[in-house]
Amino acid sequence: MKFDVLGKEADAVPNYKKALDTGIMRTFVGSGSTYRLLGLYEEAKKTIKRGTELFKENKVMPIFLSMTLYNLEHHEEAMEMLLSGLLEQAGDKEVLSYKKAIQFYSAHQEEKRK
Repeated sequence: MKFDVLGKEADAVPNYKKALDTGIMRTFVGSGSTYRLLGLYEEAKKTIKRGTELFKENKVMPIFLSMTLYNLEHHEEAMEMLLSGLLEQAGDKEVLSYKKAIQFYSAHQEEKRK
């Protein structure tokens, strides 16, 4: 069961911590996004950056990293990352699979969950 999808992000954290050791790409996106929603921005940044190092070809993680950088008030770096990758990422199938989540987060950048 995906706790983060059910709005129970805090319950998802222990499962994500275990899953990160598996090296599955989507785990880095999911856990980083969950940390961000919980207001754990430094943990989110660390997790997503680790994922970007392991999966250099992935186009999704820079999007979620830019959201985290925004929350950390690194606005210039966040915008630079988003804009520099915009054209390259727009048609990527993996990015499109996160379309609903990205659209939601784009309108709720300051929202935190408990």
